[in-house]
Amino acid sequence: MQTLCLLGRLAALGLVASACAPAANMRPMTPMLPSHQGELGVAYTQVGPRPVGEDATMHGGQAWATMQPLTWLDISLVGAFASQGLAVAGLAVRWRAIEVDGFAAGIGAELGTGWVGVDLPVAVRVFDGLWAYSAPQLGTWGKDPTVRLPLGLDVEVSEELRIRGEAQMNYPRRDGEFDGYQRRLHLGMGMAFRL
Repeated sequence: MQTLCLLGRLAALGLVASACAPAANMRPMTPMLPSHQGELGVAYTQVGPRPVGEDATMHGGQAWATMQPLTWLDISLVGAFASQGLAVAGLAVRWRAIEVDGFAAGIGAELGTGWVGVDLPVAVRVFDGLWAYSAPQLGTWGKDPTVRLPLGLDVEVSEELRIRGEAQMNYPRRDGEFDGYQRRLHLGMGMAFRL
């Protein structure tokens, strides 16, 4: 029985060590209306191959539930899965430090199955109903430390429905330096429902 418990723990540790962060952010820091205190979202994601090697393009998905218990705080439960069958889950917290008309910025932290990260989210209204957003992040992608540089668009279809598209460059750190030959392009397309 002890051997089975040990094997189970080793298998769980191996899953955590091999798991990767969700492939896209998809949670811009756009303002919520007073009538909304959260959102539910789903997205399709794709991770492209590195410039070197013969990687296959990876496909996956992710989902999130965000609540805003205080005007200056977001808390999100995030889940993701890849076509290889790996699934990850985590928690993200974001301090909404600045919110003025047409601009928002803050500081965020994420912790999940096999990943951790700190980011600087920012959102800018391009015009009514369209926001550009980013959240540069220093964290991990699987076992590798990374710098992630996302850029996305948030389109308001209705008061409750948002459509989002995002592209992100992921630069992993290998052998003590960030290696441009190991970079990957992450793409995401999703929708979110404000509650």
